[in-house]
Amino acid sequence: MTITIEYRHKDGLDQPFSLSRRDVPGLTKELKVLVGQVRSVGIDMLFKETRIEGDEPNTLLIGGRNVEDVLEGLDIVREGGCSTCSANCSEPTCETSKEERDELDWNRRVLEDIPEVLLKNAISKVIADSR
Repeated sequence: MTITIEYRHKDGLDQPFSLSRRDVPGLTKELKVLVGQVRSVGIDMLFKETRIEGDEPNTLLIGGRNVEDVLEGLDIVREGGCSTCSANCSEPTCETSKEERDELDWNRRVLEDIPEVLLKNAISKVIADSR
């Protein structure tokens, strides 16, 4: 079974870039990399990019499900050892966390602000649910 990640977006970013981690081309590139990583371990996954117009918000569908719906109620697995950031340290809080946003902090009004750790968790959930 092929799992499709579909990124539906307007050209550019409809919010000021300062409100998000990346712009539309940045999220597109990141999604392509993640799909490549999944495919490299033998899971059939495709990336589809769809341009939209009008008032429809930018959306991300993973296996036909909205990323927000996939993440709802999911226990998120953090990437690093630190409890407050993505740095790979063993401290409960660290200097990095004082300077950067928490890896789970997401301005949900701006899809392009979704943290990479949430993308990876959502993709993993859809893969697990498809088996």
